[in-house]
Amino acid sequence: MLGAGLDTRAVRKAAPDLKYFEVDDGETLAMKQARMKGHGIEANVTFIAGNYVTDGLMPLLMQNGLDPMMATYIIWEGNTMYLPGKDGMAVMGHLKDSLRTFCLSFDYFARSIITHTTGELGLTRMSENFSSMGAPWVTGFDDIYQLARDAKLRVVEGFTTGELYRLYRPATPTQPAFGPYYSVCTLASL
Repeated sequence: MLGAGLDTRAVRKAAPDLKYFEVDDGETLAMKQARMKGHGIEANVTFIAGNYVTDGLMPLLMQNGLDPMMATYIIWEGNTMYLPGKDGMAVMGHLKDSLRTFCLSFDYFARSIITHTTGELGLTRMSENFSSMGAPWVTGFDDIYQLARDAKLRVVEGFTTGELYRLYRPATPTQPAFGPYYSVCTLASL
């Protein structure tokens, strides 16, 4: 899990043969570990303090026991919109060049969210609010298939949250404003 934050998947989705690696800044991981320990919660997880962009993703993972020959599933939630596009592409390139077989799931915004051109005032305000808090959204993607081709990966699946909303809440007449602008995808090695 890249930029794992306070996610609890390693606890919630534990399985006997499943090992988690969580990469994030040391303070976040230390607080998370302390809270888990304080509540007697254990998980098969290796916490890796570091910046996966500037510290080198694969060295961080391999120094902490990741076997690059094992099939690997990478979860990269809530990160791509904060990274310059070249950094996101570099992360995908490191994975492609270093892991034998992998899938990578991540969420992303459409470019119109980044450029404030959705026509949705609430989305523009939300983006501006994140910027004013020092966490600007800087990257969005409009064509996940082109992104996959550029990264020399393949698209396993991709959908907007609006499509998910219609699938799982068909009786609800309206969808969230961000529905067509916020997506989730899974890419995989070729």
